[in-house]
Amino acid sequence: DLIRAYDSRWEEMLKEPIRENAALLEELKAAGRRVYALSNWPKEKFGIARRRFSFLSLFDDVIISGEVGFKKPSPEIFGLLLSRHNLEPGGVVFIDDTPGHVDAARSLGLNAILYESPGQLRKELARYSLP
Repeated sequence: DLIRAYDSRWEEMLKEPIRENAALLEELKAAGRRVYALSNWPKEKFGIARRRFSFLSLFDDVIISGEVGFKKPSPEIFGLLLSRHNLEPGGVVFIDDTPGHVDAARSLGLNAILYESPGQLRKELARYSLP
């Protein structure tokens, strides 16, 4: 059964982290920046990833769609992030590799970067004086 195979072998599908991005996350934290994650993962699957990837503990908060009941690009998941942490949309830089998620964030007033590569991300973040 395909679903059972997906569930039992899900961890095998996880790729290794992109070292440059993990290093950037560490730099942002060292600079005193708050960092948050919005993920469209199922609740159970994120627990597996959290155990495997230590860099996930660097996030100040992680909002998992499987826990909150809505996912990107819905306005509700962005609204939850903003309200939970008392953030102004214009003060947030959202990064995602899916154009529709970036467009949704921009439509809500967030600054947004479409992720393409570690080097491109660093250049884009420099526009916001980050890290």
